[in-house]
Amino acid sequence: MATYELIHTYRQIAKKSQEDYEKIFKALAQSAEKRDIDGRVCVRDASGEYIDLEQLGEHCGYWLIESQTWDLLSLLLKHRLGTRGRSSPGDMPSGLDRHCSDLKFKEGLMLSDPQFKELNIILNWVRGNAPEPGDLRDTRAAGWAYTKDSVKHLKLQRQTGGESHRQTNPMPEERDLVTELDPDALTRQGRFIAPEDKSFEDNFMKLIFEYLRKGDLVGAMAKCRDLNQYWRAQTLAGGLEAWDDVVDGLKLGMHGVEGNRRRELWKRMCYKLATEAPAWEGAVYGILAGDLESVLRMCSTWEDHLFAHLNSVIETQYYNYLLIHQRIPVTVQRFPIYDAIQHHGGPDARFLPKIIDSLQADSRVTGEAHHPQRILQGSLISERLAVTLKEMSRQVELLRKDPDYEPSAEERHLTGLDISDFRLLRVVVHIVLILESLGSGFSPGSKEWQYAEDVVAGYMDVLASSGKYSLVPLYAGQISSQRASKEMGVILVKVTDERTRIELLSLMKGYAIDIRESLKFMMCNVFEITAPAYIKVPLPNWTGILAPRTTGINDIQSLTEEDETMIRALEWMLLVPELKGQIMQDGCIVYNRFLLTGRLAAARELGKRIPSTSLIPRVGVDMELPGNMTIDQHNEDLSAENARYAVLYMEFEMFVRGVMALEDWKEAIQKVFESKLDRAYKSELEQAYEDVQSYALPIAKTWLIASAADSQEEHAQQLQSIRNIYIPDLILALHNVYTEAGRYLRRNLLTQTLELAAVVGSNSNEGQQILKCFVETGKLREYVDNIAEASRMILGAAQASGRDISKKGVTGSGGTGLQIWNVQ
Repeated sequence: MATYELIHTYRQIAKKSQEDYEKIFKALAQSAEKRDIDGRVCVRDASGEYIDLEQLGEHCGYWLIESQTWDLLSLLLKHRLGTRGRSSPGDMPSGLDRHCSDLKFKEGLMLSDPQFKELNIILNWVRGNAPEPGDLRDTRAAGWAYTKDSVKHLKLQRQTGGESHRQTNPMPEERDLVTELDPDALTRQGRFIAPEDKSFEDNFMKLIFEYLRKGDLVGAMAKCRDLNQYWRAQTLAGGLEAWDDVVDGLKLGMHGVEGNRRRELWKRMCYKLATEAPAWEGAVYGILAGDLESVLRMCSTWEDHLFAHLNSVIETQYYNYLLIHQRIPVTVQRFPIYDAIQHHGGPDARFLPKIIDSLQADSRVTGEAHHPQRILQGSLISERLAVTLKEMSRQVELLRKDPDYEPSAEERHLTGLDISDFRLLRVVVHIVLILESLGSGFSPGSKEWQYAEDVVAGYMDVLASSGKYSLVPLYAGQISSQRASKEMGVILVKVTDERTRIELLSLMKGYAIDIRESLKFMMCNVFEITAPAYIKVPLPNWTGILAPRTTGINDIQSLTEEDETMIRALEWMLLVPELKGQIMQDGCIVYNRFLLTGRLAAARELGKRIPSTSLIPRVGVDMELPGNMTIDQHNEDLSAENARYAVLYMEFEMFVRGVMALEDWKEAIQKVFESKLDRAYKSELEQAYEDVQSYALPIAKTWLIASAADSQEEHAQQLQSIRNIYIPDLILALHNVYTEAGRYLRRNLLTQTLELAAVVGSNSNEGQQILKCFVETGKLREYVDNIAEASRMILGAAQASGRDISKKGVTGSGGTGLQIWNVQ
């Protein structure tokens, strides 16, 4: 019951929205201040803004149709879920015999044939949606008053020998008027009635049509009596089913013997009139007889056409049922009657899909038939919701690939569906979830199931794009666990606010959504959508490390949207302690991307927001890293694989720290230049030099060598590419630092250039790996030239001080002699 109450709530919301829009529309439509804007009539509201009246009217119409959709859904679900396993059509209900009225048999048919009952349910729904019948403005022509005047005038002329107040012969059209005023005069005499009376007759029959369209036969009879058309009231009365309370039992609203026991014979007379009478009158008799074409001619809307088809099929099916049970006399069967069942393909045909298809193909209503809500109503009626979901799934996929996607005019003409109409998406999603809650959804794993989940996922995207993140987990919790994790992974990427993050995680937990899997999917999605900015991008020719003033590592403005997206995704994962190992793995991938594309500022931002201290326990000294950092490989929180990634993550972090040390040196030396060797700034320069020695020099010597050796071939090649990008520049930058330190701190620091060269030129693994970077990048000659220049500076300084380098050599702060000559 709760589900049906929910449907009722949706209907009430739509109805209330329609009423609100109608109030606004009526109020604005009366406004005198109208303006034509781009060919559309606009009116000014209280705030001074101009409102498009046509668009406002469209809103009214939309909410009306949506409320009808919810009503239809409720009716169909109650019927379809309540008639499973019922008897097949044609079974004789108990308690019926030849003395019973036809209406008793009709009630039996309703009970025994679910299809017949469903047709009646939909017909009553269509009737209920019909507008209330209007009224006649001019009733003076009732009873053919104008024709009566003409007849009297002609009779007076004949009696007076041609003299009358007109003083003329009657007009030719007057001679064609009937001379008698009984209802059969038109047919009997083959003449006409006065134009004014003809207009009244058309309007009157149109009004009766509206009553019958509404399903109000009794109301139509009453209207006939109100206008002194008693003979018409009696004609219509033939449509009332017979009932005898003695034979058939007591029935609410019926007393004694009522109705027409020869209704089937009467219907055949109506069918004859429907094919011969004027348009509106023919349509009235067509409804009563169950005819189709005479009614369709006067239908103007999709619902009118649906009504005509349903009314025709129901009358034919009812007749066939009575025929099976020998309720139709042979003499009656001789008269022709319209057979709607044959029209739609025979007794075994599925009428509803054929009817819906015929409406979409009918040029008279094809526009309205392709209204999204009409398409949805048609899919519910014909039980082809899966077809609608398939098309919407296709459009959801296209919309995800291209956020600006809109169905083309041809697509909208063919399908009537537009995924960019989020109102339709909302309704379809809730219908899918309602069906699932009632056990009438699609089989898990089927294509239809996948289509449904695609549409729900599309709606989740809409909610996220609208900032309604708190609603997203509610819908994610209604789809399969794996799909929920995948879709949440897509949506979490968009969340930047810390408070929203925490709220979402709490809601995901409440709806039993696997948070860990969602975050893993999120990271995979992030890597995929950001890949074009990093993959197959040429390696940078300039890192900024050798720039005279700044490396650019502090340039936060240089971060791209892709950079920020990846860092933010890692922050998401940081909220789940169990994912620290995964963060280290994914973090290394992010560092890889940043460094392979020369994004030093992005790498620094990553290290700042997700430092290794938040991921890696440091409780031992088992493994020493550059920069005096250690981790305990035997810590139970670190698997062997995680330990390897932990080392790599920290190496990337220490590289950033090393470049920061170079950045600090550049800033300090700049202050020295500007202050003309102020002692305070020289002290700052001294500290900057020590930081370079502590952080940059170790990185230059051993960075990534062990990690590359411990990696698979593809990853090892990436690490080697990173070394090739940065190691030569690091060595050259260190060389420059030592040169500047020799000038502005102490002369003997110049010898550090040769100490560094000795490392590069040594036969050790570290030296060979550094040399390899220089050779592969073609920067060795530049470095050798710098060493030569430094050597000349050292020799010049030694000669100036009178020292004999041939005996003692020139030693640096480390006490090592000039080993530059070992470079091969």
